[in-house]
Amino acid sequence: MKTNKTDGQEVLNVLASFYKCMDDHRCDAAAESFTDDAVFVLPNGDEIHGRREIASFLEKRTRRGKHLGLNHTVTFDGDNATLDADFIFIELGQPAWSIAIAGRTVDKLRWDGGWRIERHVVAQKLKF
Repeated sequence: MKTNKTDGQEVLNVLASFYKCMDDHRCDAAAESFTDDAVFVLPNGDEIHGRREIASFLEKRTRRGKHLGLNHTVTFDGDNATLDADFIFIELGQPAWSIAIAGRTVDKLRWDGGWRIERHVVAQKLKF
């Protein structure tokens, strides 16, 4: 596949859609951002394999709040892309919103009729 100038935005849209679905607690829809054989790597190195297991994990772990993605870079290598991004998760708590987590994700995406995440690594995580 030859990349074009819209592919970078399409790759960014995959991550944005993933975050929005998690924020809306639509975990099955969030998991649709992944390939069937995807791997989700947690900060401690634990791995979740496959879209269905990722959806199940998200269902158990997603908290009420808002993900903010920033400082994105996208690089391409044929039918593959790498997306490096920082994130902040703001959690709705009592009595107010607070920054709960900040970190970096590195995503490997594959073209399969559309861009999908094949490996999502939470490479750094800071808790407040």
